[in-house]
Amino acid sequence: MTKQFWLGLVAGIVICGVVGGLFGVSMVGKKATVPPSEFEARFVNYLKTIRIPEAPAPSTPIEVSDENLFEGGERYNRHCAACHDLEGDADSDFAKAFNPPVADLTSEEVQRYSDGQLKRIVDSGIRFTGMPGWKGALDETTQWKIVYYMRALADSEKAERLEAGLKARGKWEMEAPGGDHHQGEGEEHERAHPEPEHHHESGHEH
Repeated sequence: MTKQFWLGLVAGIVICGVVGGLFGVSMVGKKATVPPSEFEARFVNYLKTIRIPEAPAPSTPIEVSDENLFEGGERYNRHCAACHDLEGDADSDFAKAFNPPVADLTSEEVQRYSDGQLKRIVDSGIRFTGMPGWKGALDETTQWKIVYYMRALADSEKAERLEAGLKARGKWEMEAPGGDHHQGEGEEHERAHPEPEHHHESGHEH
């Protein structure tokens, strides 16, 4: 290899190090209420695209059937919609309060990911973005069904049909993330562990 090659390689490494260092320093003390610059957003989105690895394909193929999409939609609404919205477009005031912003799942940037990359994101999350990893909370099959549902959200006809179906099932509602609740558990807990009664003397505030 020529001397010019090695000089170019070293120069490239130094430049990348300087740029990366400046970018890192610029992030220190950043407030979540300050929107990222266009460069920062483009740079981070580019890194996410090239750095997120593929998750292994499911050991048992999962059919992209209507039933599996409905199940994926039910779990999406339970675990994901609080941030990404029911329609997946992250168009709520809550979603817009995040910086970096909550991803619009219907966008070209997100839909450009492969199914394996989306599965990896659902499973492991993305550090520094507020996106949690659901490994251990959602099984592999459920995660894949959510991925297929996310794909369907970008297709307006499929999204409308799935919305209608979920509404018919009474599942078109947003829940707190991770809210795997079962009816009756709260009542049973209250009966088993009643709250102590508090008595206040009249005329005194606590």
